Amino acid sequence: MSQIEDELRATFEAASDFVQPRSALADSVRNATRRRRRRLTAAFAAATACVLVAAVAAYAAVHSQTSSIVADEHGTVFATVPRGESLVSIAVSGRYLYAEMTPQNGPVSVAAYDRASGRLVGRFTFPKADVAFVSTGPGGSVWAVVGALLNFGPVRIWRLSPDLRLYSVGPKVQSTFILPVSPTTALIPVASGLLRLTMPAPGQPGHATEHLEPGTSLGRGVMTLGSGWAGMLDGRVAIDLPDNDGYDYHVVIAGHPSLRYGNALIPQPAAIAGDSLWFANGLNRPLVRLNGQLEPTTPGFVKADPVLQHVGSVSYADGAIWVTRMDYKLAKNSVVAGKHSLVCFPAQSQHGPVVTLPVHGYIWGLATAGRTLYLTTSRSSDGSPTSITRYPVPAACR
Repeated sequence: MSQIEDELRATFEAASDFVQPRSALADSVRNATRRRRRRLTAAFAAATACVLVAAVAAYAAVHSQTSSIVADEHGTVFATVPRGESLVSIAVSGRYLYAEMTPQNGPVSVAAYDRASGRLVGRFTFPKADVAFVSTGPGGSVWAVVGALLNFGPVRIWRLSPDLRLYSVGPKVQSTFILPVSPTTALIPVASGLLRLTMPAPGQPGHATEHLEPGTSLGRGVMTLGSGWAGMLDGRVAIDLPDNDGYDYHVVIAGHPSLRYGNALIPQPAAIAGDSLWFANGLNRPLVRLNGQLEPTTPGFVKADPVLQHVGSVSYADGAIWVTRMDYKLAKNSVVAGKHSLVCFPAQSQHGPVVTLPVHGYIWGLATAGRTLYLTTSRSSDGSPTSITRYPVPAACR
């Protein structure tokens, strides 16, 4: 029961399920909609209260031992969303920042903001859809797997122009993962392996083509309609997916189903940096580093730092690993973030340092570009972010 309670508590704390491979907007509806968050709150509040008290007490015992240093820069508001809507996730690609948004009533949409001015330059609403797994890819391409919440049937593939003014509609697939590998091509994990999909440019005539890549088996009994992620690890495709019942999330290498790591009830936080996979086996677990064979190679400073023993989410961008902390407390049946909400460190370093950013609030979305960090936060886990804040990236994490 203790393992299940831990997972339920972690699910409640991070109902946004913000885990994304670095370029994905919605490595997504683990970024759950507001309706799902309300259901999770009602179902798990009692278990959460008990487990959180123990977790906060345990953290207090090691808090004074952390090796983190604190950055002194503070953020400024980059953009706000219209009244009645909330931000689900964000991503940066080229000159644009993309924000996935959900209204109180109506279909989900994605907006493009000019990073230099903060001006809204385009917005696209997916018809008759309340969930979209949106990813950015090479050449400024924008891809989306679009469907209905909790509907485990086929979902539709869309491809959008960088400014979101043009689009192409592709086939339906039995998957909620998408990994763009070129401006026109994406790999989509399906039950039998990796589907290679090529689509015409947005707004141009033509038809999508698809074929199953040989030698890309994912193993038996996998479910590709759960919330997870896919990314390139040391030249091969690594995927986090559950078994056929929607549980037992594990990382597997496409074409090598015997290579697998992890066993969790919910999607596992992870980020890929070249030949390294930074990983936590379920929420509120220690951060580890795996190589391309899914073997642990965690640096000593990561193992020793208490701040990195309770991971909420992991991201990689521009040479740095970003970790949101499970350093939370319960307040009026909602989860409030504590001191070490967000830390970063150089991905290739063997000695750190680990830098704590002066961020307050519950972190829903994160994206970086060069020396700029973009965040969406709220006061607690039952709130919804309505603005994007911009921070300078600490020098040690550049």
